[in-house]
Amino acid sequence: MRAVYLVPLAVILALNVVVVLALGAVGGRALVAEWKALAEVAVLRDLLTAKERLSAERGPTNGALGADQADIAAKRQTLRDARLASDAAVEQAIIAVGKNTTSSESGAPIAALRSLQDQTQQARARVDELLAEPKDGRSFARIDTAVHGMTALMPPLSPIIAHVAANIVAADPTLAPLIGVARNAADLRDQAGRIGSMFTASIVTQLPFTVSQIGEIRRNQGWVDELHHGLAEGAAIIADTAASEERDRSAIDRMLATMERRYFGEAQALLDDVIRVGLDNGGFGLTAAQFAGAYVPAMGTIIDVRDAALNEAQRAARINIGRRQAQFALAASIGLLSFAIVAWAVLALRRCVIDPLLALASQVRRLAAGDRHAPIGTATQNGEIAVLATAIEDLRRSALKLSEIDAREAAVQARRSDILREIEGPLARLQAGAASLCERAQASVDRLLVSAAALSQLGPDGSVHAVQLTGAADCARAEHQSMVRSRQSLLEAIERVRDMSEAGDLTTDNSAALRGHALVLLEIVAMFSRAVGRMNLPAMAAISAVVSDQHRLDAAPLTRTMADETATNAEALGRDVGQLHGAMRDVAAILEQLDRSRLADANLNLEIPRSMRNAEMIAMADSECPSDDPAMLTAA
Repeated sequence: MRAVYLVPLAVILALNVVVVLALGAVGGRALVAEWKALAEVAVLRDLLTAKERLSAERGPTNGALGADQADIAAKRQTLRDARLASDAAVEQAIIAVGKNTTSSESGAPIAALRSLQDQTQQARARVDELLAEPKDGRSFARIDTAVHGMTALMPPLSPIIAHVAANIVAADPTLAPLIGVARNAADLRDQAGRIGSMFTASIVTQLPFTVSQIGEIRRNQGWVDELHHGLAEGAAIIADTAASEERDRSAIDRMLATMERRYFGEAQALLDDVIRVGLDNGGFGLTAAQFAGAYVPAMGTIIDVRDAALNEAQRAARINIGRRQAQFALAASIGLLSFAIVAWAVLALRRCVIDPLLALASQVRRLAAGDRHAPIGTATQNGEIAVLATAIEDLRRSALKLSEIDAREAAVQARRSDILREIEGPLARLQAGAASLCERAQASVDRLLVSAAALSQLGPDGSVHAVQLTGAADCARAEHQSMVRSRQSLLEAIERVRDMSEAGDLTTDNSAALRGHALVLLEIVAMFSRAVGRMNLPAMAAISAVVSDQHRLDAAPLTRTMADETATNAEALGRDVGQLHGAMRDVAAILEQLDRSRLADANLNLEIPRSMRNAEMIAMADSECPSDDPAMLTAA
């Protein structure tokens, strides 16, 4: 038998172990996620660097396309250096993605980067074909095609960068603002470079911008503005986060301030001048190399913003790793301490509670078997169990008295059940009366409409009264619809009362609930009374106006018939309402009998709260309908 009680204790210990292991697993997963986030930030840096180098390669390319053969040698060397830097950056990105299993799912990112290398070589081949020709032989269209071939290298990188960024945010959502700023800065640098590249063909040929160029320049300017706005919003979020976590963000602030001054100040002024000349006559007065020498360094400040955001992301990831490690150690310590406490508590529970309870259970079993003369031992070191044993002993002494009270209570319940069965008659009258009232109300609407149609045939004066009768019919129709809804509510309340009466469960709470349902019935009957009054009043007023109209003496037989029908129908409606109130009073009287039968047996000492007496219900019913006289109901 003791094993039955020891098994739950063993289960408690096992659950404690499971909880400790679960906490450790959660902390371990969080720590692993932070390490993954740190590794993914490094991969993202390599990818954004590759994007930057490919974008930066367009500067030397544009300069070489605008150079004479005499200057082409120096430009070619600069271009070769830029290409080597781009190739090295892309290769490094491939290596970084390959080492990171999260970023290289199914090998798709690596395959895309390899394809990007092939596209880069094809774009460069088109550039080299132009460089082999004299400057005068390089047409506007061919230069523009070659430049667009270089700008088309950026889109393949976007899905890979987005995938890696999503991995970082999934591993550590707190890095999302920093990653967003880094990506926006990288995209901003690319779009800024695109705008400069769009000038190449026009600057080399000294021709004004074409319509296509102008549209493309405006679109890219819009993208630059959007990315600039995104950087500002991201910086604001980083500022709020840094303030809440007391982190230093001065590096990002300095880089943003430098970018605003150099690129969005100096470089934008240069762009505005070039665009103004390009829209005018195309006499730019500078070469592509000179433009790149003035424009490209300013774009470097955008890269500084990107690097500052990535550096801050790496630093934040390392800080989070330290926090996770501390949390993991704390959780492990708490888990071990809780295990020790639970083990000690289990042993103490067995000695101080389980053993005394087993002894008490043996005595209670004898009591349950009918041995009411064997006393219950109350001597134990456990005070709570001693109190329990004393209470059981008191229960034993009161068993005979309780049996007698149970028998008497059953008799009272039987008497009350007999009384409650009488409630079915008034309920049936309520149900039938509501149906009759709704049918009679519909008939009243129909009679008013027929009377209105008949009056409309008697000329202009009759039409005036027809309008009044039609208004009364509309009012009656609205009240009839209200009656239909009230009848539905009445039926639902009747069903609830029937269910409780058939169940015969007359405890204190159920008795109160039964009276509550009876009050609902009373309120619904009162709604019927008010609806009948609102229906009869406009109808009688309209008919009275017709009968008293001295100009319609020729229609007196017709109007008198209408008046008689309306009055008769109003009286019938009043009688129906009176029958409903009579049935409601019978329900209240039955409930009053139930209360009197409950209070008659004072020896049971049953405290049944009476929040609403049925005598009050009867008084309320009388106040809603003072008399069953149809004439008085009609006047109401």
